[in-house]
Amino acid sequence: MEKAGVEKVEGDDQGKTFTFKGSKPGEEVTFGTTQKMPENFPADVPVYPGAKVMAAAASGQDAFSVTLTTNDPVAKVVEFYNSKIPADGERMAIANMLTYTTDKHRVTIMVNENEGAAADSVGKTILVLTVGAANETPTKSAEAPAKGKKK
Repeated sequence: MEKAGVEKVEGDDQGKTFTFKGSKPGEEVTFGTTQKMPENFPADVPVYPGAKVMAAAASGQDAFSVTLTTNDPVAKVVEFYNSKIPADGERMAIANMLTYTTDKHRVTIMVNENEGAAADSVGKTILVLTVGAANETPTKSAEAPAKGKKK
């Protein structure tokens, strides 16, 4: 098993944004109030217009998690993503979570109203975009051994 670790930590001049960089190219996590979308974020994954980036993580070229905030209501954001998701390919929508797969990516979009997680974003809509390669299999948690059997 390969050991993961932080190779470098960078911050902006105002102390509002911090980036932790891993040992492999493209591995980084950014937190703060002045960050941007990861440079290599897939252009074919829609980003809600005018939303501000709260946190962004990239692991190589195919895995991303971005948290955004907007003043628009949840219903408007969900409507935007429903109109942007490709009709072809696997697609699922449950409440305010949308998931779809294209030939390149598996994308999950969660949209919720912020009810107090961060003081500066109370009452705003929070979006989490998670992107992985289409051929990745979601990680399974370790299953408990069947009754009477030992692993």
